[in-house]
Amino acid sequence: MNGVETLAQTIAKYRKKDPTTDDEIEFMENIYDSLCSSILFPANKTLFMDCECVELMVLLLRERKLSRFGAIRVLDFILSGGGEHSETAAKAFIEHLGLAAIFGVFMKLPKMKKYNAYKGMESKYEEHIVTIIASLLRELKNNTDLFQRVIAKFLEKNFSKSVRLAELHAVAEEKLRACERELSDERESAIAAGEIIDEEFEDEEYLERTENGLSVLQQVDFIVAEVIHSCGDEMRRQMKKLFKLKSANFNTVFHVLVGVYVEAVIKPYFSYVTHTHTHTNESLKRVFIPMCVCVC
Repeated sequence: MNGVETLAQTIAKYRKKDPTTDDEIEFMENIYDSLCSSILFPANKTLFMDCECVELMVLLLRERKLSRFGAIRVLDFILSGGGEHSETAAKAFIEHLGLAAIFGVFMKLPKMKKYNAYKGMESKYEEHIVTIIASLLRELKNNTDLFQRVIAKFLEKNFSKSVRLAELHAVAEEKLRACERELSDERESAIAAGEIIDEEFEDEEYLERTENGLSVLQQVDFIVAEVIHSCGDEMRRQMKKLFKLKSANFNTVFHVLVGVYVEAVIKPYFSYVTHTHTHTNESLKRVFIPMCVCVC
């Protein structure tokens, strides 16, 4: 028995029953942390898939116990890592009925306040959930049937899940707007104090943004763009109506995606060209340019 399998078996004990004390909850969450850390390594990702851990995480997610929160984190880690393991995990996730489970918590996050270990973590788990859905769309791009099953979720039940995208966009945008005001004040104070606004200073600002709405906004708007890109102009018009209904600014979808494109493609591209005089990131260009065009 390998370490990944041991961790999985320990977690499986909490499929049908919740931990009974705060210490036991902390123990369970530490096991999840260890599992997330372990699958940062390719060899452990292989073990993770061989042990059918994706299937286990889906079962935990469907059981409506405390263990589903950790399962959400693990699924985010394995699906967003990229490469063949993430694609295989995405296929396994859908084949084992993960869509119904993840969209259930996407529509309504379970209450967390009564548990000390989860207090104040609602926004973080919302980020994990939208990242899982975005990762499914990225990883299943070459599998038309499974990709369309994800897209179809945003069309069913009178577009209720697309309405939820608009809600999340509005909340994340407002949170980011507040963060930008604070960063602006801090920058002015730094300049007045004679500090140098260097790359490190700007990197810290960007990290603050990602932790205060930007990361969620990027994932949500990526999903919005994929849905529109897959369904065409009629869906674009429908999405604009839904955004207006939720007082969300549809025009910022374009700007957010351009920002992602600049960070993921343009900056690394010029850095790479400076050293090698060759082209790079062509695949990311092919992904982002059509989507930016379809939502602008």
